[in-house]
Amino acid sequence: MLINEFKIEALRHLSAVSSFKNSWNNYKIGINHFLGHQPDGNKIFELGEHISECFQGNTTGGRSQSMLSSAGASWECLVTWYLNFVLWNTNIFVTKSSKEFVPEVIRDAMTVTISNLSTNTE
Repeated sequence: MLINEFKIEALRHLSAVSSFKNSWNNYKIGINHFLGHQPDGNKIFELGEHISECFQGNTTGGRSQSMLSSAGASWECLVTWYLNFVLWNTNIFVTKSSKEFVPEVIRDAMTVTISNLSTNTE
């Protein structure tokens, strides 16, 4: 499978995350506003400096644990989407930690054990 085909599958998986899917139209408005009608390569790279503005335009009131968790998942999806967009046609692939897209050998290498507790998050 070519790397870009793999990226497309991962991005499809990413787009199914409900918090990201529900917010995408708002993110898209902010992204399109920044990029304009005919973005060049520099504008696309500069978008990274403004991606938080695109994200913040979608915030809603409240700070319940559920809303914070949902916003965190959505932010992670947006950053992953952007990085894969910038890295298109390269051998570099960005994904959220997922058994579906991260081989077991890499997950094992990223696992840390402290006092008999294993973790591989963040």
